[in-house]
Amino acid sequence: MPDMKLPLSEVTLPLLEAVMTRNTGNGIDFSQGNGFDQKNSEYIIIRYMDSGFFVSGDGSFRETWQEIAYRRIKAYNYDVNAHWGEKMG
Repeated sequence: MPDMKLPLSEVTLPLLEAVMTRNTGNGIDFSQGNGFDQKNSEYIIIRYMDSGFFVSGDGSFRETWQEIAYRRIKAYNYDVNAHWGEKMG
């Protein structure tokens, strides 16, 4: 497995997660750290991911991979949009 570095944002990370989940049935492996101060990369999920990205407009899942990605991100119990609403409201 190649060691890749990618610029991440609230747009690119959900797209990469969607591609990985759809193509492999698993999402991005966040278990690796940065080799310095982070034991794993889960902090990225907290910073950039929102489970709602994977839900269709009517609240359903059109494909199985969408539900897999949704449940995986939802399990962290930290949705960016929900927490922005708390901070801004």
